[in-house]
Amino acid sequence: MGASIREIAQNASQAAKVAGQATDAAAVTNEQVARLGSSSLLDALAGVARRGQPALSAAYPAPAPPVDASDVGKVTRAGGTQAEAAIAVPVFDSADPPAGTGERRTRLLGWTVTTFAVAPLLDAVSARPHDAALVTDGATVLGVLAEDGAARAAPGGRLAVAVPLAGRTWTLAADQGDAAGPLAPLPLLGGAVLTALVVSLIASRAAAELRALEVAEDRTRALAARTRDLESITRNTPDALARVDVDARLRFVNAAMRRAARVSEADLGSLVGDLADRSPVMHSVRALVHHMIAISADPGCDPDTDPRRLISMSAQVEGHWYDVRAVPERAADGTVDSVLVVARDVTRFREAQDRLTHAATHDPLTGLANRDVARERAVAALATTRTGTALLLLDLDRFKLVNDSYGHVVGDQLLQRAAARVGAGLPDRAVAARLGGDEFVVLLPDATPAVAEAVALRLVAAFDQPFEVRGEEFAVGCSVGVVHAEPGGMGWDELLRCADVAMYRAKAAGGGCHQWYEEQGADHARQRLTMAADLRRATEEGELSLVYQGEVDLVTGRVEGVEALMRWTSRTRGPVSPAEFIPVAEETGLIGELGAWALDQALAEVTAHNRRTGAGLRAWVNVSPRQFAGTQDRDDLVTLVVHLLARYDAPASWLGIEVTESALADDARAVPMLSALRELGVGVAIDDFGTGYSSLSRLHDYPVTLLKIDQSFVQELGGSGAAGPRAAGVVEAVVALGRSLGADVIAEGVEDEARYTALRALGCDLAQGYLFGRPCAFADAVRPVAVPGPVLPGMVGARLPGPR
Repeated sequence: MGASIREIAQNASQAAKVAGQATDAAAVTNEQVARLGSSSLLDALAGVARRGQPALSAAYPAPAPPVDASDVGKVTRAGGTQAEAAIAVPVFDSADPPAGTGERRTRLLGWTVTTFAVAPLLDAVSARPHDAALVTDGATVLGVLAEDGAARAAPGGRLAVAVPLAGRTWTLAADQGDAAGPLAPLPLLGGAVLTALVVSLIASRAAAELRALEVAEDRTRALAARTRDLESITRNTPDALARVDVDARLRFVNAAMRRAARVSEADLGSLVGDLADRSPVMHSVRALVHHMIAISADPGCDPDTDPRRLISMSAQVEGHWYDVRAVPERAADGTVDSVLVVARDVTRFREAQDRLTHAATHDPLTGLANRDVARERAVAALATTRTGTALLLLDLDRFKLVNDSYGHVVGDQLLQRAAARVGAGLPDRAVAARLGGDEFVVLLPDATPAVAEAVALRLVAAFDQPFEVRGEEFAVGCSVGVVHAEPGGMGWDELLRCADVAMYRAKAAGGGCHQWYEEQGADHARQRLTMAADLRRATEEGELSLVYQGEVDLVTGRVEGVEALMRWTSRTRGPVSPAEFIPVAEETGLIGELGAWALDQALAEVTAHNRRTGAGLRAWVNVSPRQFAGTQDRDDLVTLVVHLLARYDAPASWLGIEVTESALADDARAVPMLSALRELGVGVAIDDFGTGYSSLSRLHDYPVTLLKIDQSFVQELGGSGAAGPRAAGVVEAVVALGRSLGADVIAEGVEDEARYTALRALGCDLAQGYLFGRPCAFADAVRPVAVPGPVLPGMVGARLPGPR
C-alpha cells in the first residue's frame, strides 16, 4: 500500500503542475458558468480512475447513467482515443427546482449531455491572451467540498469567482476584455482550475498519507529497535528473570534464570510448584510467586504498595548466592496478570560484606576476635551465666625485647604464631581475642574455676616451647592472670581489671606462670601504675640523680673506673629503691628515656674529671636490652653513644656499657650492637657473669673487655662446707676465662678483708664493694683507696694497666 500511495502522490503532483500551466494560459471572459451543484469533486476524480466516469458529473441520482459509463470521458477516433469532458444537465417536469433528493428522483425526466474534446478547447483558449489570476485569501470555508462558487463583479470590467475548496476560498479573477465575446472560455477555465485544485488537494492528502506512513514506518522501526534492545538486555543481563502468570505457570525465563533455576524453554507452561525441586532458586521463585498471588487476591490490599510485597529470599547454587525478589505486573485493566521474579547473583557482595564484618570484629594481624567482640561476648555471658564466667588475660614474656631487637616484621610474625597457640584446644563456646600489643584474653562462659585452671595451665605449657621465626628460635613465655566471676558478680570492665592485676602478679613471680586474682594483688598493681605516673613526672622535674661506686685495682688500690648507679628521690615518696622503679620503667617503656639520660650525665662527669686531672677513668653505665633498638622518638644505642661522644668531644675509652649475661643470650641483636660500640673504643662489660646460660662457644664471639663476677659467688668465698671451695673454683675459672678473652675480671660485693684477700689470691684484677666505699658523688668515688694486706708473689703485673 505504501508504494501505491507514493505513485498516486507522484501522479497527482504532476497533474497539478500541468493543470496549473493550463490555468495560467486560459482567460475568463464572462460569468456564465454552469452551476456545479453539490458534486464531490474528489469522488468524481476517483470515479474517473475506477469506473471511467467524467470528472464533472452531476450529483443528482438517477436510476441509470445517461450514457454508457464505458463511453463517457473518452471519444474514439481513427487516430486513437482522446480525453474529453462531458457536461450533463438534468431535465425536470417543470421549471421549479426540486425540493429534495426524493423529489429529484420522481421529477427527473432525463438528461442533456454535452461532450467536447479537452485538448482542442485548451489549445483554442490558450491561443487567446487573457488577464487571469487565481488568488486565495486564506479564509476558511465550512461546508461540503463542492459548494457553488459565488460570482461577483470586480471593478474595471473584471470578473471574479470565489470557490470554497479544501478549507480555503479560491478566487478566480479575469479581465472581461471584449464584453461582446460571449464565447469566452470561462467555464473551461473554471473547470480546469477546479480540476487543478482537486488534483492539488489529492496530492496534498497523498503527501500527508505518505508522511504519515513514513512516520508510522519510522516509529515501527524504532519500536522494533527498542524491542530488540530489550530482548538483548533481557537475554544478556546477569540478573536471572522469570515471568509467572497468576495461575502459577512459568511463561518466560532468560538465559541467566535457566542456569540458576536449572530449567529450560521446554519447561515453559509448567507449574512452578512442579519445578521447585530443580534448584534453591526455583524454590524461592515458587514461594515468592505464591506470596505475591495471595497478596493480589486480597481485595483489601494494593500489590504495589502493600508492605508484604517487600520481601526477598536468599538461595545458594553451586557456591553462588542469589537474592530473589518478585514484583507484580498489571494488565491494561489494572489487574495483576503476572509476576516478574528477579534473582540477582550477590556472591561478590556477600563476600565483600563478610570481609567488612570480619574486619570489624577481628584483629587484622592475628585473625582472633578483637576487643569489641570480647566485651560483647563477656557482657552476654555475665548476664546469662549459671555457673560463672572466667577470664584469662595473657601477656607475652620478653616480647618487647624481640620486637625492639628484630623489628616489627619479626614481632608481628611471632604474634601470629602466639595467637595460634592461644586459640588452639579451647573448650566449646570459649572466645580467644587479642586486646592489643602482646596481650590476649580467653573468655570462658559458664565455666567453673577448675575449667579455668586447666585452661591456664595448658596456655603456660604451650608457651614453654620456643617459637621459630625466620630461622631463629625465640624463648617467649607467657604470664596469665585468671579471674572467675560468679553470676551477677562483675561487669566487663571490672572483670578485665581483675585479670590484669592477676597477670601482673604472674609477671612479678618471674613470668611463665599463671596467678589468680586476689584483692591484695589488686592493691599492688594499682601501686605500680601510680609509680609509673610518678616516675614519668620525675624525669621532667629533675628528681633523678646518679651516684658512683669505684672499681679498685686489687694490687695498687687505684680507682680504674666508676659504675654509675641511678637514684630517685621523689618529693612525695622520698627515696625509691632501684629494685622498685627500674622494673616499672622497663614495663612502661620509660627505661629508654632513663638510660639515655644516665649515659649523658655519666659521660659529662667523667669527661670533666679526666680533663681536669689528666686521668683516663672510664664511666660504666648499665644498659637495658630495650635500649638497643631505636624507636620513633629515640635513636638506637650506637647512634646515641656516637652523638654523646661528639657532643662532649670525648674519646670512646672514657665510656663503658654494662649488659647482663641473660640479655646477651636472649637478644641476638645485642652482639652486633655491642661489637659496633667496641670498634668505636667503648668498653663492654658482662654484668652478673655466672648467673646466666651463655655457652663457652658463644662467649668467644662477645666483644667483651670486662667480666663481672656476680656477688653471690663472692659472698660464698671462705664459707664453710662445700660452698667455699666451689665458689673459689668458679672465681678461678672466670679469671682464667678472662685471661683467654683478653678481658679484665672484677668481683662485685666485696665487703670485708677476707674476701678481698681471697680474690687477690685467686688472681682477680678489680673489685668493688662496701669495703672500698658505698655509692657516692663522683668526686668521692674516684679518690684512691688504701688496699689492706701485702702484695702476694705473682700478682703484680698480672693485669695489663689501662682501660680495655
